[in-house]
Amino acid sequence: MELFDISFTGHRKIVLSDWSGINAGLSILEQESDATAFHTGGARGFDTAVFRRLGFHPFAINKLHIPFTYQWVELQQALGKSAAEITDYMAALCTECGPTVYHSSLKQLYLKRDRHMVDESKLLVCYYNGLPGGTEYTINYAKKQGVPVIDIRELTVDNLRERAEEARRR
Repeated sequence: MELFDISFTGHRKIVLSDWSGINAGLSILEQESDATAFHTGGARGFDTAVFRRLGFHPFAINKLHIPFTYQWVELQQALGKSAAEITDYMAALCTECGPTVYHSSLKQLYLKRDRHMVDESKLLVCYYNGLPGGTEYTINYAKKQGVPVIDIRELTVDNLRERAEEARRR
């Protein structure tokens, strides 16, 4: 496969029965992907699961798109690693927003982060349970931008190759 960037989006709460499909998809990406970079949002749940498996991939740059400092600290704690051990590169949209930012501004920062991740990638891999929110927004934005989307639970070697071909034509 040609080298390209892959972004990930998913929910913070993962249903127990979905873990086997998520792990199977991550194994395929770990073994078959020729991605040059993995983009994650650094949130608890799916983002952290992806980073645990792919964040230390020897041939890809790890790009974290974290809008708030507290998320960076949470990620370090969740992984049990220092900042230097976690990533080669951290993309931060806003790291010192603090509690005085209005709720609508917080939401806009998350959406800006989501758009930025899609804009930097050729493929979006998601964990989507059908509920509205940031994951759904990111998937819809990717589709509008012509970025191929695949649910991690449906990932196979064959459809990864198909999506990679779509990404190359983009």
